Amino acid sequence: VESGEADAEALRRELMEELGCNVSVGAPLAEARDQRIELHALAIQFIDAPRCLEAEAIGWHSMDTLSGLPMPPCDREVFERLKQNQKRL
Repeated sequence: VESGEADAEALRRELMEELGCNVSVGAPLAEARDQRIELHALAIQFIDAPRCLEAEAIGWHSMDTLSGLPMPPCDREVFERLKQNQKRL
């Protein structure tokens, strides 16, 4: 998030830069913090299909598949919160 930029604005900008897609940003879903990072997960709806611009590949994964992948601690904390919320729905 750049100085003076809201979380939703930063997410829209980053997704355009890295995936070349427009999104509609919805409600906050989860957050985590450590000594260096503050991570916010927000609901989105794709307006354009994402495409691979910055990475070698992109893909969609189920929550079960993601459970077995390595993640930084803040990412893991947000993922676990999202997973718990999904079970309640």
